[in-house]
Amino acid sequence: MEETPVDQQPAAEEKTAPAQPNKLVRVKTAAIKGLKATGGLLQKSGLYLFMVFLPLVITGYPAYLMVRDLAQSAEATIVEATLADIDINKVPDDESGFPLFRSKGHTDVILTFKGADERSYKVVIERPWTAPGLRKQMETKYGDRESFTLYQAKDGTVQIDEQVAGTRMTLLSILMALVLLASGIAIFLRHRLADRMPSLVSHESAANSRSIIYGQLMALMVTFIFTVIMHYTPLVISNLEFLGAYWGLAILVGVSLRLLVFQNPPPPPPPPEPEEKPRRR
Repeated sequence: MEETPVDQQPAAEEKTAPAQPNKLVRVKTAAIKGLKATGGLLQKSGLYLFMVFLPLVITGYPAYLMVRDLAQSAEATIVEATLADIDINKVPDDESGFPLFRSKGHTDVILTFKGADERSYKVVIERPWTAPGLRKQMETKYGDRESFTLYQAKDGTVQIDEQVAGTRMTLLSILMALVLLASGIAIFLRHRLADRMPSLVSHESAANSRSIIYGQLMALMVTFIFTVIMHYTPLVISNLEFLGAYWGLAILVGVSLRLLVFQNPPPPPPPPEPEEKPRRR
C-alpha cells in the first residue's frame, strides 16, 4: 500500500515536464507575431506620413510666404483720412543689371492724405502706363470721396482700401490653390502606393477623391471671379470670413457631387427565376 504513491510520482513529473518547452514556443511565436505586427504598423504609418509630408514640402514655402503677408495685412493699423494732394512721378527704365531682370519704366501715382491727427500719409499706386491725362483720371476717381480708409503696416507702408482688398483676395486665392495642389498630390500618391503595396495602403474611393478635388476646384473658380471683382469694386474682408465662406462652399459642393453625381449606382436586381412548368404525363 505504501509503494503506490512512489510509483505515481515519476509519472506525474513526466506529464508536467513537456509543458515548459510548449510555453517557450508559444512565447516565441507571440513575440515574433508582435514584432511583425509592429513592423507592419511602422511601415504603414511611414507611408501615410510620406503621403502627408511630400505635399507639405512642395507647397510649404510658398504657402508660408502667403500666410506671412496675410498676417502682416491683418495686423495693419486702420486710419481714417482725407485726400490732400495727387502727384504723378514717372520712373524710367532700369538700365543696370542683367537684361532679363531689368525693371521697365512705369508711373507712380502718389496720393497724399491728411489724417484726423493732422499727420500726413502717402500712398503709392503703380501704373504700368504713362498715358496723358492720368492726373485728371485720378482726380475723377478719388477726388469725389470725402474720406478714405488707410491701412498702415508695421514697416510704415500705407495702402488704401482698394489696394488691400485686391491684394488680400489675390493672396488668399493663391493659398487655396496651393491647398488644392497639395490635396491632388496626396491623392495621387495614395493611389500609386495602393497599387504597389496593397497590403499596407488601402485604395481611396474614386468618388471621394473626385468630390474632394472638384469641390475645391469649384470654390477656387468662384474665388478667382471675386478676386477680379475686388480690383474694381473693393470690399475688404477678413481672413476668417474668407476661409469660412470658401471651405463652406467647397464642402457643400463636394458633398453634393458625392451624393448626386459620383454616387455608385445600386447593383442591378437579380434576374427573375424561370417558373417551372408542370410536366405533362
